[in-house]
Amino acid sequence: MFFSKQKKGQTILTIDIGSSSVGAALVSVTENESPKIVFCTRSPIALLSEAERSHSVASTVQALELTMEAVIKQHTPFDKSHIIFSSPWCTSETKFLKVEKDALFQVAKHDIEKLTQQAEEEYLKGSSVVSEIIEHKIIRIRLNGYDTPNPYNKKAKTVEVAFFASIVQKDILESVRRVVEKHFHVRRNEMSSFSLAVFGAMSGIMPNEHNFLIVDVRGEVTDLSSVVDGALTKNLSFSPGKTALIKAVSDGSGNSLPASLFLVSATFEDKVLPTTQDKVMESAEKFKKIWIDSFNNAILEIYGRPSVPETIFLISDLDVEVFFDKMFAELNQNQTVHLLKNLNVKNFLDKNSVPTDQFLALESIFVTMI
Repeated sequence: MFFSKQKKGQTILTIDIGSSSVGAALVSVTENESPKIVFCTRSPIALLSEAERSHSVASTVQALELTMEAVIKQHTPFDKSHIIFSSPWCTSETKFLKVEKDALFQVAKHDIEKLTQQAEEEYLKGSSVVSEIIEHKIIRIRLNGYDTPNPYNKKAKTVEVAFFASIVQKDILESVRRVVEKHFHVRRNEMSSFSLAVFGAMSGIMPNEHNFLIVDVRGEVTDLSSVVDGALTKNLSFSPGKTALIKAVSDGSGNSLPASLFLVSATFEDKVLPTTQDKVMESAEKFKKIWIDSFNNAILEIYGRPSVPETIFLISDLDVEVFFDKMFAELNQNQTVHLLKNLNVKNFLDKNSVPTDQFLALESIFVTMI
């Protein structure tokens, strides 16, 4: 299967700016063929305590520098770069805009653009930190309650627009641009949110799934993205995420954050002594209660009811994937939880691709689709 909409013979530098690591992949794109990853690399971002949080941008930039240096050593030219931001750097929102009049009126493209521009301005004003729009997309337009793929110059009494946009904190955005442009003369530097990348890739990989929930637990917060009738309709973030689990174990054990990350991974793989495992699980249980309460509140806010969607895509680092998967099993709501490792995402890449992690694989699929 192939998804490519890019020009034949392109190479794309995909850059993944996460909360715990920075990754990059060189993706070769040929028309009507699966994307081929010819190189990939990932650099960890140092785990920081609360007192060190002010250094988070500097730590991310340091990881990006290491990643870009690894790319440079490949001496592989590329046509454009595509930078993908995750939480906490990036937030996304779907707004539902509506125009209703008593008489029929002609739907003009410039009127819709004015409507979405106003929505962007409001989104930026509502941000607690100085930010910049990195992507905006009209997901769906309905005329008189009906989906209308080509609405312009048609007449209606009611126009409803589902509009998706993402913003990134300006300090990290400018730092990332500066590093990338220092190392490469990039003609095209495109940007996206990880939530849109996952939604786009999943829609290509599992085209028959139209209603599902994406749960991303990899960072400081948990990001939820709700897909209804094939459209990305709601994004919501809540604390805690994986990082809080590591900090809880650190507080409970008295170990450093890096040592606690090792303990968490080893515990879930049954590679530590029973006494150590009990202590880690005690902290993990406290985290789990807080996380489940926060998750249930978020579900109520998204769907207006306490029921969890039947289909869930869990986005997690491998070292805590089993832990979060078991949590969903304990919710006991008959949902199907898809783990990335079980989706065989890499099967949708060219068979000659270099070994890569599941996140860069997803993102590489996405960047060839748009």
